[in-house]
Amino acid sequence: FPSHDKQGGKTGLVEATSKMDVSEFRVFATALTMILPEDEDFLEYELKISDVIKLFGLPNNGMYYDLFRDAALKILERKFVIYEEKEDGVEYKTTIPLIIETSEPVPVDEQNRIRIQFHPKLKPYLLQLKREYLTVDVRNLSELSSQYSVKMYLILKHQLNLGNSTAKYEVVRLREILGIEDTEYPSYGNFKQKVLMRAITDINAFTEHYRDWE
Repeated sequence: FPSHDKQGGKTGLVEATSKMDVSEFRVFATALTMILPEDEDFLEYELKISDVIKLFGLPNNGMYYDLFRDAALKILERKFVIYEEKEDGVEYKTTIPLIIETSEPVPVDEQNRIRIQFHPKLKPYLLQLKREYLTVDVRNLSELSSQYSVKMYLILKHQLNLGNSTAKYEVVRLREILGIEDTEYPSYGNFKQKVLMRAITDINAFTEHYRDWE
């Protein structure tokens, strides 16, 4: 797949530079299911922790409530870096915050839900990303414990949706998509072992291509 083809219409947020841990991704993906095309900008969406647990088939125990509340606060700091060609024919790098605010009830007995508001400039990208996620059975993601395995699975699924049975990326571009800093896994051998090989192992073990659902 050509490394320069990064237009929003094709790759959108799937191949935008972003970095979320697994818990943050689960909160984000659950909130994404609530977005409707007719929504004006993005108002607040109320996210119940039990919805995240149910969507990903996780055990319904107390540990996830604190984990996902913390994740909702962490994604306040997350951004998407999108590469796309504008109307003047020049490729631009655009950085957009993921959400602009998050709220949670003060009473302890109500703290099983969170309100979040996505950045309005992300609307066309998030709607496109939601369409992508409709082709994904999230049960395939429930046992992926590495954020890079999750992102690699989505990248490969995205390429299949584009009709590509194989995809080729330059290492620099792949590190960029995965949000890996220059100081992280600096040698190719380390990057291959800790990121690529782990993703291959996880995807082979836990996704639909290798497991029959009951």
